[in-house]
Amino acid sequence: MATPEPLSLSAEQIRALQMKSLEIFDYFVSFCDAHDLTCFLDAGGLLGAIREKGFIAWDDDLDVIMPRPDFDLFMELWPVYADVERYPVVWTTETLVTRDPMVKIYDTTTCCVTAEHWDIDMVQGLSLDVIPLDGCPGSRVGRAVQVMWAMVYNLYNAQFVPTNHGKLMEWGCRALLGLVRSPHARHRLWRFAESRMTSTPYGSTPWVRYLYSGPMYMRKVFPLAAFRDVAQVEFESQMVPVPAGWDEYLTIFYGDYMTPPPPEDRKPHHDIVFLDLDHGYKAYRGTQYCVR
Repeated sequence: MATPEPLSLSAEQIRALQMKSLEIFDYFVSFCDAHDLTCFLDAGGLLGAIREKGFIAWDDDLDVIMPRPDFDLFMELWPVYADVERYPVVWTTETLVTRDPMVKIYDTTTCCVTAEHWDIDMVQGLSLDVIPLDGCPGSRVGRAVQVMWAMVYNLYNAQFVPTNHGKLMEWGCRALLGLVRSPHARHRLWRFAESRMTSTPYGSTPWVRYLYSGPMYMRKVFPLAAFRDVAQVEFESQMVPVPAGWDEYLTIFYGDYMTPPPPEDRKPHHDIVFLDLDHGYKAYRGTQYCVR
């Protein structure tokens, strides 16, 4: 069966999706507060908070970042103390390839199937990306080696050939995946690459970066000082945690972040092929996802 065509979501559908995404985020932040974990609103959500005090009109998800020590504690505590029936943590393992290099928290009371995931037997709800901030080496050589391992990790973890970084990148990724075909070998390789790319302890240098992302973003280096403190800013009529150094962070990340993108780029990030915010994903197995 061919990949379904993405939906053209109305403004009302996107707004409903945003409000449901905010529920996941609020639960996550409350969990972090209860367990003394540091987290920050990130990416388009952070842009929206600073620029518009709420969601950007076309944004279709939320992301959070956490210092590596807090992230590791979150991964230990969530399965024990969180409502994992509604909000399970999902990531790639040896037996499940999610095609995402990062950890996600899903809302199982919803169904949101994307073109990337429609053929996988996994949780298919709205999700919150949870991304660790890792220590970055101080030397140019060390940073290049870290990015190399991060690219190996992302390729063999996601096992997904990127098609938006040029033909050379696409062909190279296909060739590398072809060299290692065994799921067990791929799992061992990405686990080793992950250990190498995260070997610089958080806080041991004045620099951080996040590595569970595409090639363009993993190369960016941010000052650790931007994340030492938490600030509270308004987002959808409530206060949310953001990096105290958000201006420097966003400038490095986006450049002129106060200027919206051109009209042709103002569209949802994900290719959603089915959406039901009122019913859980399990009812749609075999009809809207994992179709045989």
